[in-house]
Amino acid sequence: MPILLLVGTADLLTPPALMRHLARHLPSTEFRVLDEVGHAALWEAPPDWNAAALDFLTRHRVRPNRTVPVPKRSQRT
Repeated sequence: MPILLLVGTADLLTPPALMRHLARHLPSTEFRVLDEVGHAALWEAPPDWNAAALDFLTRHRVRPNRTVPVPKRSQRT
């Protein structure tokens, strides 16, 4: 599963150095830094956050495997 770690340069709770360290231990991780943004990047810089998130989601779009049958729910009697 691809992971996006999106952090701001002014984030005091999860600073870029900490998140960079975390990214090294997670497979399929993309690390992005937003300049002059704190912990609430979604609210502090919505255009930048949205652009990064949409870019990531577009490139890693989930395509359901339709060849795998969906298990039927068991019926209780």
